[in-house]
Amino acid sequence: MNANMIAFGSDHFDSMHIVAIGPASAAPRRDTALLRTGPDWEFPELRRVCCTSEQATQIVADWNSLPAAEQARCHEPGFAIELFRGSESIFVAALCWECNDISIGGVLATMDWRVFDTKSIAASSLLNQCRRVTASVS
Repeated sequence: MNANMIAFGSDHFDSMHIVAIGPASAAPRRDTALLRTGPDWEFPELRRVCCTSEQATQIVADWNSLPAAEQARCHEPGFAIELFRGSESIFVAALCWECNDISIGGVLATMDWRVFDTKSIAASSLLNQCRRVTASVS
């Protein structure tokens, strides 16, 4: 695991959601839910899916293996990972595979931003997991 990432395991949360999100710059419709990762970042939710325990296990493994990289700063994330304890959201991370940025929020967050190497095996696996999870619900 990279020192600039937050490690978490299944003992930290009860459920995990993958959220397909639109760009922060997009004006959402009134009925669109917003995912907030901090005081300055809100993203329109396009699709939210609760992960199976197997999916969550793989996503945690990929997350904990993400290496660092240089930041490019566009931050137009396509997916977010949100963790819940009961009905309370305790951690959310919006990942941008274009600029290597992750905006982070929630009570488990010890930092607001992190960078990751989008070309790494772990990042590719995480992106594929997010795509599979959100495509699995019609």
